[in-house]
Amino acid sequence: MFLPIDIESVNRQEQLEEGEYHASCRTYASEDGACTMLHFEYKRVGDELPGACEIVFVEPDGRVRACDFLRMPDRSWRDSFGARADSLLTLLPHDAAGYRLLSVSELGVQHVGNAT
Repeated sequence: MFLPIDIESVNRQEQLEEGEYHASCRTYASEDGACTMLHFEYKRVGDELPGACEIVFVEPDGRVRACDFLRMPDRSWRDSFGARADSLLTLLPHDAAGYRLLSVSELGVQHVGNAT
């Protein structure tokens, strides 16, 4: 939605509420350190929960997989393919639950709609 890469997805930035979204990135590594997961999160100013996120996996052989997720009105998550779950972790590969957090970076603000 915000990353400058094309992801085939049912989710669109226009589906988010208009406003300013604080962006952050959490970097995780698999238990063996071979895989990296970048979790970009977007939280609208004043909202309790993030409205969207994008996750990028970098595999040991250099392959990159990416997916975006949109928070639905019932607070569930919808992935790029349209699958829904109450927990984001449910929509990720099973081994992602064992990844360890390496760093958190604040990335500034993204604007949706006419918000400036």
